[in-house]
Amino acid sequence: MNNIHELARQHIQIASDRMKDQYDSRCKNESFEVGDLVWLYNPQRRRSLCPQLQRQWEDPYEVKKKINDVIYRIKKLPNGKPTVIHINRLAPYAGSNETEEARVLKQEMKDAAQPSFNEFMSNYAERKSARFGVTTEVQQDLFSVPEDVSLAHCVTQDLEMTKRISSVFNRKFGRLDELRHQQPKIGRVLRLEDGPRSLLYMVTRKSYTDTTS
Repeated sequence: MNNIHELARQHIQIASDRMKDQYDSRCKNESFEVGDLVWLYNPQRRRSLCPQLQRQWEDPYEVKKKINDVIYRIKKLPNGKPTVIHINRLAPYAGSNETEEARVLKQEMKDAAQPSFNEFMSNYAERKSARFGVTTEVQQDLFSVPEDVSLAHCVTQDLEMTKRISSVFNRKFGRLDELRHQQPKIGRVLRLEDGPRSLLYMVTRKSYTDTTS
């Protein structure tokens, strides 16, 4: 009986070693660096979709930190929460990573196309219609517009966003530290990127007790 048990243990160990070697051969060349884009394997069932139609690989995620050789902290773009994942659930992203120069150039072009608050007011404040075509007013919930439509509203220089629509912006988007970092001053337009759209904060007065400048 002891010989049978010993033989069984030997076969189990041989099978275990073989599985480890096969796994290591697949993973030994896999490695990611901070800033790399990756796919995430997520076979979790989604409601209202049959298994055959569900995507098991999600993208894109960005590698935020390499904790060790097999554990990474990643974040779903553009505004996902960081999560810690084993490397066996990651794969190189099939898309093309933009170079830093390309990202900077794109941001500079976007900034150049956005007029300052003073330029906007000088162009349109005393006109009954805009210079470029006709403006149509649509009565619609501001936060129900498509996600690629930019949003804008007026704020105070102290960024006390606790009243009316400002409080809704604050609850929905937050990120007040990023706005303060842009040094809000009367007449300045602050900008936050929220996926495919921009959030514009037009500074029109120092505080709620002041009149609009």
